[in-house]
Amino acid sequence: MMVYADREERVNSRQFLRELLDSSDPIDRLIRFGQLEAGVVDALCRETDDWSPLTATLRNAAISGNYARAQTLELPEFIAIRPQEGFAYYAVYPEMYERAARRFRDECRPERSLTIGVRSIGTTLSAVVANVVGGDSFTVRPRGHPYDRELCLSASLWERIRQADWVLIVDEGPGLSGSSFTSVARAAREAGISPERIVVFPSHDPNPENFLSEEARCMWPKLRKYIEPFRAENYVPPNCSDLSGGQWREYCGVDVEVVAFLERRKYLDANTKSLWKFEGLGYYGTEKLERAEKLKDLIPPVCGIRNGFVRTQWIEGTQASEPERDLLDALADYLARLKRECSTGKKPDTALLAEVIRVNTGEEVRDPGFETEAVAIDGKMQLYEWIRTTKGWRKTDALDHHNDHLLPGHQDIAWDIAGAAVEFGVAPESILDRYLRRQSDPTLRLRLPFYIQAYQAFRSGYRKLFGLKPQHDSQTQPDPQRP
Repeated sequence: MMVYADREERVNSRQFLRELLDSSDPIDRLIRFGQLEAGVVDALCRETDDWSPLTATLRNAAISGNYARAQTLELPEFIAIRPQEGFAYYAVYPEMYERAARRFRDECRPERSLTIGVRSIGTTLSAVVANVVGGDSFTVRPRGHPYDRELCLSASLWERIRQADWVLIVDEGPGLSGSSFTSVARAAREAGISPERIVVFPSHDPNPENFLSEEARCMWPKLRKYIEPFRAENYVPPNCSDLSGGQWREYCGVDVEVVAFLERRKYLDANTKSLWKFEGLGYYGTEKLERAEKLKDLIPPVCGIRNGFVRTQWIEGTQASEPERDLLDALADYLARLKRECSTGKKPDTALLAEVIRVNTGEEVRDPGFETEAVAIDGKMQLYEWIRTTKGWRKTDALDHHNDHLLPGHQDIAWDIAGAAVEFGVAPESILDRYLRRQSDPTLRLRLPFYIQAYQAFRSGYRKLFGLKPQHDSQTQPDPQRP
């Protein structure tokens, strides 16, 4: 099933470096430099991880925090950067790894430690650990099948592993397979490091029986681990109620299926009647504030950001259960605002959507190659996302689904129109006509059938991948009798 997105972006390395050096937020600089280092090393080490004066300077700059040292380097003109998902989606904080590294240092007193970061986010997190522990450090990119990763290392990197007395492996996760951590641990063992001196620094400790990699299932319980768990009291006001992982449903009285581990952390502060939702550290979070300003008066009021958590006013109202006519009018207003205020200036990737249709349904569809502009869409058009308030309808959860870890990313506004038609169970024309009265778009009627097909293919794959029940026909087939 095609459900997850690849958010890789090609950037000019010099411009990216200038932007991070201009940032006044130290966490933002830390995150961006990790992306820069990972992108440069990936560009230089396409098949085999290696070491050079350039990569050494980048690593030393990352560990010391003296990022300006990179200005003297001959960087590749363009690099591919990727989101550091823990900082963007999962409320992983650098200080969690700093505290874990201190515990390891104080307990084990290593003499010749080697800290290995797994690119991408492991680049940043390993710099944090190496700064505390000292010793040698480099980063790697495990390669191969996602469920069976392996390392490709130069002779010099193998030698550096052999010279270490402790090998520390740093990344977020582990993910579904556990194979990235395992591939590095395997290499350390092959280099002669005793198993009790191979230490992993993950963001959590899952049940290894659930790993898709058999090797990970066997190896993970044997690895020494240093984990500093997330503690809400460090980041949101005290005595907040945890609404994460679908717990908001009971509070709101909504009975819908969710994929709990995909949800962002969120907490309700009853004292101030505000919702604290993790929207990202550094520029990940500030981008959400900018989006909220563009959509104000159509979404719940946003009051600010702290520790990556955006504070939103908790509004009282009634969640939508039927696609009423005034709701469809509010929907059209919202979509027209998205088109005007959140267009990207780039072309949407219709070839990707044609591939989604093929993979998720088995139907061959030709890429239509529409010449339109991509929008930072809403991407979450379920009916229950709308609340009727004393000031009219408001769209909730509107800040992040255009740029999370799922498809489709920035896309034609037709995606949201198609999504609303499918999720509301209404004829697409009932939304399309209203939208076109607010926003001119001469070819939208021609594009919409393709996007309806693509949206249905994505949602079908989503439900199959995460084991959700098939939708009722009324939810997947628009009802022409509805408004």
